[in-house]
Amino acid sequence: MSSENVLTVLNLYFKYHKKIKGILMIAKEIIVNGKVQGVGFRIYCQQYARFHNIKGYVQNLPTLQVKIIALGKNDDMNKFIKKIRKGPNYCWVYNLEITELTDYENYENFIIKY
Repeated sequence: MSSENVLTVLNLYFKYHKKIKGILMIAKEIIVNGKVQGVGFRIYCQQYARFHNIKGYVQNLPTLQVKIIALGKNDDMNKFIKKIRKGPNYCWVYNLEITELTDYENYENFIIKY
C-alpha cells in the first residue's frame, strides 16, 4: 500500500474517531425500532451504558422509536450495542439504525432524556 493510500485510510479513520482525555472514542446515533416504549427499555439502556462506560443519552421519540446517542471506546460500544439488540424482558427490538457521528458533545455520563 502506498503512503498516500495509508494517509487516506488514516484520515477516514480519524474523521469518525476522536480522542477525549487521551482515549480514542467513537460516537454513534442509534435509532431502535420495535416494542421499545413502556417496557423499561430506557432504564435498561442506562444501566448497560454505565456498566460499559458509555456516555450520552437515551430518549423516546414520538414515532414510538427510541434514540440513543452513545460515546465510548470501540470495544465498550460493541458490547453495549449487543445488549441493546437483546433488550429487556417484555421488549422486542426489530432493528437498529446505527449512524457514526463526527460532531458530538463530550457527555459526562449517560442520562435518560424526557
